[in-house]
Amino acid sequence: MNYFATILPGLEDLLIEEIKDRCFEIVVTQKNRGKVFFTTTLDIEHLERLRLANNLYLVISELEVGSHRLHLHPLRDQVSRINLKPFLNKGTYYYVNASRKGSHTYSRFEAANAAMEGIKKRYPDKKISMNRQPDVEFRLDIEDSRGLFSLKLTHASYRFRRKDRCFSAASLLPTVAHAMVWLSTPVEEDVFIDPCCGSGTILWERLSYPFTYIGGGGY
Repeated sequence: MNYFATILPGLEDLLIEEIKDRCFEIVVTQKNRGKVFFTTTLDIEHLERLRLANNLYLVISELEVGSHRLHLHPLRDQVSRINLKPFLNKGTYYYVNASRKGSHTYSRFEAANAAMEGIKKRYPDKKISMNRQPDVEFRLDIEDSRGLFSLKLTHASYRFRRKDRCFSAASLLPTVAHAMVWLSTPVEEDVFIDPCCGSGTILWERLSYPFTYIGGGGY
């Protein structure tokens, strides 16, 4: 199946390194700014072992997208023809986030609304989530005349390491901290010291690898 992972722009090659190191059953097919595309038969539990990715997505469909507002109706109709029943069975409320790159006369929010209208057209018993956390979240990425419609597989807590840690304001994002750890080429003989560790995000990520000693201090 086809997937992609999002990552802080500029760190795509590091994520590819991690994929090759951790998951031999993944074939990387493409990288774009902030995204790495791959194919695999692994389940989501295996994919969640990746610690540099911010979120994971399952690619559902590719769409042809026009550049003017009048093309939002065909976009809605294309989405309405996608079989989303296997995903919408997980709940009642859904939402679509969208990104847009290129010369278009509509906003990403208008594109997202068109996609949600398409889902509503085919599945009228499902509801667009406006004031609550959606049960199912989709993503529409538009680049020039190409649209990519995907299912978000990970909750926001994925990149914040679930409930293992609590983070203070302005803390380093765990995936960025892990990129710093990855670049240090961690080995078991390391003595790792972070003298001004703040909330300890880098130390926490370093604990993912063998070490001789880890320590940190406040300020």
